[in-house]
Amino acid sequence: MAQYIEITLGNPHELTNNISTFRYNVSGGILYLDQEITALGFSGVENTDWASIENHTGGGTGVFRLGVRSAHWNVDEELDGTGFTGVENVNWINIEKHKLS
Repeated sequence: MAQYIEITLGNPHELTNNISTFRYNVSGGILYLDQEITALGFSGVENTDWASIENHTGGGTGVFRLGVRSAHWNVDEELDGTGFTGVENVNWINIEKHKLS
C-alpha cells in the first residue's frame, strides 16, 4: 500500500530522529530539504542555524509528494494541476527514487 504526504508552499514537513531534524519545504516552486545546524534550528538564520542540503528545481505546479511506493522512497512532482491521480509522466513525474531495504 502506498502512503504519501503532499508538500506545498506554506505546508512544510519536518522529520526528526532525536539526533537531527530535517524539513521538506517549498519556496518559489522549488522543493528544498533543509537540516537544522544549531538549537535555534528553523526559527534561526539560514546557513547559520539551518541549511538547505538538497533541492529539486520544479517545472510544475509547486506541489510535491513524498512517500513509499513499491518498496521505494519516492519524491514526485505535479506538472499540470491534474494532481497525482493523473497519469505518470503526463500529469506528474517521479524526480527521486530510493530502494528501501
